[in-house]
Amino acid sequence: MNEERMLKWFEYAHLPEHLQDVSSRFHQLASWVCDEIETGPERTVALRKLLEAKDAAVRAKLHPGGYNCEIIDPTFFEWLSRTSRVWSEVAECMRNDGYL
Repeated sequence: MNEERMLKWFEYAHLPEHLQDVSSRFHQLASWVCDEIETGPERTVALRKLLEAKDAAVRAKLHPGGYNCEIIDPTFFEWLSRTSRVWSEVAECMRNDGYL
């Protein structure tokens, strides 16, 4: 497998099982991209967009109808903020906007 620093963002073992199913499919595709496409700026763009799609799919699995900010459990965002920088930024925005 071609080594790629971005693959760390596609790891999914830390997720709850119902989210692992969603995320693992993106991991497989990201691995395929790294195996089949030469390193370069366009591959990086492809992986970035795939990562964005993965994050959206995981959020959609968590909240199919979107967020109802009145019922968000603050401890959930605290857990997420410890798992990745992106989620940490989301939690911070939610706190700043008064949702948490």
